[in-house]
Amino acid sequence: MRLVLTCAFTAVAAVAAVSEWARSIDRAVAADRRGNYREAVEAYESALRLTAAFHSSDRRVPMTMNRLAMTYDELGRYSDAIALYRRATAWVEQHYGKHTDEYAALINNIASVYLELGQPAKAEPLIREVLAIDRELLDPGDARLGKATSLMADVLIRRAQYAAAEQLLAQVIPLFERRSDSRRDLGISLNNLAVVRRYQNRSAESCALMERAVAVIEADSGPTHPALARVLNNLASTYADLGLREKADTAFRRSLDIAVAGFGEEHPQYGIMLHNYAGFLRDTGRKSEAKKLEAHSKEVLRDGARRNGAGMTVDVSAFRDR
Repeated sequence: MRLVLTCAFTAVAAVAAVSEWARSIDRAVAADRRGNYREAVEAYESALRLTAAFHSSDRRVPMTMNRLAMTYDELGRYSDAIALYRRATAWVEQHYGKHTDEYAALINNIASVYLELGQPAKAEPLIREVLAIDRELLDPGDARLGKATSLMADVLIRRAQYAAAEQLLAQVIPLFERRSDSRRDLGISLNNLAVVRRYQNRSAESCALMERAVAVIEADSGPTHPALARVLNNLASTYADLGLREKADTAFRRSLDIAVAGFGEEHPQYGIMLHNYAGFLRDTGRKSEAKKLEAHSKEVLRDGARRNGAGMTVDVSAFRDR
């Protein structure tokens, strides 16, 4: 009788856990869409704790790990993100193998964190593995294949292989333009192509692409979403290249305001954006302001490197796909 009672109790508890898990996921997804990553982390962490009551082969377990890891990544908690992605990857490999959508998505996300950390040599073999899997499993017009291709373009940008990056972005931008569910991906890819144009000293074209990227992301996510922060910072740098100082200053300040509200002042990307603004201030003769921001930037980046156990690079490169 005790065994039957225990089994019945476990079944009831599992049903309750699933119900509460779904509510936690709904809260997390809503917060994530608003760009409220701190609230999303709390809800995803609650959901992950609840998966302890699920069957060992329940696909909701790695799905929850993946979503929580993505949110850690958004908040600059890179080491936490990689550790959780690796847990989820091991789970998927054990239960379903490597030749699956889930496995490809997880190693794609690990690669994106390595790019955030300025480690393209670690990211590239993972992305190539993703592309090999996706090309077998997915249709050419699938958004997931487009995201992996865009991430490969990001690697090429960081290796200064701009022509090759441009070719990949020329493939994915039309794909995302055709899909109403990929507006933010379109904005990210436009930003990436704008970065290529900037490095090619084609600043006017870069500016037009970045302005379009801002407009696309604003229309999709709103004018204060954290996804705007880095593309606005890139746009500000391009305005500066063109001698549009007032526009540059406004865009820099807006990018920093959005970053602080969405990511917090401890985020490594905030440190990079401070560094970029400080360079603009120094170039325009505002050396006292620049000196203060440079010191603050170094502090943020140093603290971020300490938390994540890795060195941070400073650039204006593309940002993470979700």
